[in-house]
Amino acid sequence: KNYRECYIIRSNFLGKDHPDIAATLNSIGAIYAKNGRNEKALMIYDQALQIRRDSLRDDHVDIARSLGNQGVALAALGRYTEAMEKYREALQIREASLTNKHPSIGDLHVNIGNIHLRKCAFGEAAVRFEMALNIYRSKLREDHPKITATLAIISRVKRSEELCV
Repeated sequence: KNYRECYIIRSNFLGKDHPDIAATLNSIGAIYAKNGRNEKALMIYDQALQIRRDSLRDDHVDIARSLGNQGVALAALGRYTEAMEKYREALQIREASLTNKHPSIGDLHVNIGNIHLRKCAFGEAAVRFEMALNIYRSKLREDHPKITATLAIISRVKRSEELCV
């Protein structure tokens, strides 16, 4: 409810095509996604992306953020090919706009790795998780949750590979 009120107030003040409106829409979409309403989240993320594409440079990291959000929703819906397309586009933007060791680039490698994992492409998944781990280790403390979670998933991938041999 608060985000909806914020959206209305901001829209009236800034106009419906302002980048800050896209940020509010992304927050609303995240709430829907967290509650398992990924179709609704995806519709809202689509709106946010359109606003950002219309108002920002093509290589702006906020466009990558919207693409990543779409990818998460699509993956949750089992639409892996579409999710992968969104993640790859977001990765291109982030790699062009940020340092190659930025943790958000690691996050996209994890997301791509998760798609490979769901498709039982363990080798490709492991590569992406290792890439993410290297990025995280270059910027975060060893006890950071992103590092511990990535180590756990790498271990899971290795166990899954052993079962398939």
